[in-house]
Parts: sequence; C-alpha cells; structure tokens
Amino acid sequence: MKTNYFILSVVTGWALTLFACTQEADQPGAALPDAEPILLKEEFQVKTEKNRSFALELFKATVREAAGENVFISPYSVNTALAMAWNGAAGETFDEMSVVLGNENFTREQINEYAKTLTDVLIQADPSTELRIANSLWADHTTPFLSSFVQTNQTWYDAVVRNVDFNDPETFRTIDRWGLDHTHNKIDHISAGMSTQTSFALINATYFNAKWKYKFDTSATRKETFTNHTGQKTTVKMMTQTADLFYTSDHQDWKMLSLPYGNGAFSMVILMPYAVEPLDQKIASLSADMYYGLVERLYLSSVTVKLPVFQAECTYSLHENILPALGMRQAFDKNKANLSGMSASPAYINGVVHKTYVEVNEEGTEAAGLTAVEVIATSVPQEIRFSVDRPFVYSILENSTGTLLFMGCVNEL
Repeated sequence: MKTNYFILSVVTGWALTLFACTQEADQPGAALPDAEPILLKEEFQVKTEKNRSFALELFKATVREAAGENVFISPYSVNTALAMAWNGAAGETFDEMSVVLGNENFTREQINEYAKTLTDVLIQADPSTELRIANSLWADHTTPFLSSFVQTNQTWYDAVVRNVDFNDPETFRTIDRWGLDHTHNKIDHISAGMSTQTSFALINATYFNAKWKYKFDTSATRKETFTNHTGQKTTVKMMTQTADLFYTSDHQDWKMLSLPYGNGAFSMVILMPYAVEPLDQKIASLSADMYYGLVERLYLSSVTVKLPVFQAECTYSLHENILPALGMRQAFDKNKANLSGMSASPAYINGVVHKTYVEVNEEGTEAAGLTAVEVIATSVPQEIRFSVDRPFVYSILENSTGTLLFMGCVNEL
C-alpha cells in the first residue's frame, strides 16, 4: 500500500482577516435551486442500507491496514467494480461475494437494476457538480468473456468491452490512458498490478468535481497549527468561513459538520472525535448506524469552520488483506474460485487495485477513484466553532440516498 499526502501551496499573508465569508446569495452555488430528494423503491432502499454498511466496513478495514497513515478510498468505485465481477461468480464464490457486498437475498437482476438506477440518479443529482462514472472490461484475445457476462455488464453498467493482447506492452498503456481519460488525468498506472498472465480486467472510474455552495475566501486562508496523531504540531494553510451549516454534537464520542456543494445534493461530511486520542481506535468502533445516526441528527446552525487545504494520492492492494478481512477469500484462491459466469476457462481474481486522488481547497473538491479487478484464467441557532486542527474523518456523501462516494481520514499533514 502506498499513500502520499501533502499540503497544497496557497499564497497568504499574516495580515489577512480571520473570517472568510458569511452565507450570501452571490456566492457560487448559493443561488442554485435546492436539490430534489432521490426516492428509491423499497427494495432499493434495503440495498442502499447494505451499501452503507459495506462502505463503512471497507473504510475501517483499510484504516486497520494503513496503521496510522492517511486514508482515502471510494467505496462506490470498489463496490461497482466488484459488482461487475460478482456477475461472473457462481457457487460458493458467488455466495461469499454476495455477503460481503450485501447482495444476499437479491437476484442478479435486482442488484444490476439497482446499480444502474443509482448511477443514473447520482449523475443527475446536481447539474453544477461534475460526476462521471465509467466502466470497462478488458479480455485477452485468447480467453474471451462469456457473451452473457458481456451483455449483462453492457446493459446495466454501460461497460466498454475491449479484446486485447496482454502480451503486448501497448495493452497496458491503453488501459492506463483509459484510466487517465476518465479521471481527468488525476490517476495513472492502474495497470501496474497486471501482467502477461492477466486474462481479464474489470475497471471502474469515478470522478467528482464540485464547488462549495459557500466558497471559502482565499484572502482569509492563513497559516495555523495542525496537531498530528503522534502529537507533533505542523503549520498548515487553514481555510476559514462562517456560514449557516448543518452540524451536530449529539454523540458522546463524535461531532459532525456537513459542508454542502453546489445545490446541496452532495456534501463533505467531517467527523471529529471529542477526545484527543488515536483516530484509528475511534474509527474501529464507528458503525454505519452510528455514522448515519449522526447524519440524521444534523441541524442548521451558524458555524465558524476552519479546514486545512490538502491533497492526497493513495494506492491499495485490496486483495491482499482488506477484502479477505471482510470475508471475501474464495475468489482469490485459484483452487477454489468459481467465476464460471465470466469465462469458459477456470479463473480466479488475482488482484483488486484501488487508486484515489483528492484535492480540497477554497473553491471546492476534486476527487477521483479507479478500481481494477484483475482476473487470471488457468485453465437552535448558535455560533459553533469547528476547527479541523487535528486528526479527522471526512467523506463525500450524496445526501438523499446516503451513498458514500469517497471516504478518508487525516492522521497527519
């Protein structure tokens, strides 16, 4: 696992005013009509709850594996890439993946219809936010996908299908270009875990770019202190603003703040523990019920928020420890995996590589996630101060469905 985290350079001066702005109609996004709530049919709501649990459990498993490092993942991207692979699983492999993904008690058609419905509504939720979701399937010319597998993923996931030669180095360059093109040149080398032994690659790309509903004024960004998880203090560029924001402190361990983008369909949700203690320990006890329980208790209040400017690039080999820790093991075992719905040849998942990028600044947030599944065939109003000056959890949430597009934590800057 590789994680690079660093602070963006922002030109500021010490004589700048403290408060960036208040909520005004002429700020970018403030005049947009409020987002319409997304209404899903009942069976989809049940699946949404399953996805929420998967997102939190994946995040917690990644944090455990990172062991004190900063983390940033896209649960949505991972779920989508694995859902495409799940369509090719059978037998005990199918059952195991179904439990991990929360697909048990649903038919393939129900899960695939849900995935397509969710993708469509997320993309349309905010015209001012750029959300792009793309899927692709790559098959070695010697080992084609089953036609039924291709049809399923083209119909429900709008997947582009390519027949390639994994013995040709140009194939990997082509895959990398596809990844770059669908993440606005933010994520490269998604083929790094592939080799001439690769038979199939299933890839999801998720790209998000949104402006804050209430933009931070760059003239108020100033140097301030951030206390890392080790207790070491560093100087960072800290953005500041005062606005009417959704906030709650209705929990013994956590307080939460929601910073909206665009028309309010999406927001960055920040969780900070009250006690100064290792963040990883707090995250270990964070459940989906706890996270969304806090979301439900958010209330509008005048908040002065301070948030560091930061950028991150992360890479995870999910197949090594993270997905097995969640219960997905058989698909990675070449002697037990059953992907007979994908290929006529015996096959197993050799790797699940997940790469992410995020940049948070005064204008808004740009984030991208790439997930590649490599398959080998063998045969009450009050002013509140919310200073994000120590380790914290953050996520990019679609507020109506509760879909977690991205989730991360910052232990040090």
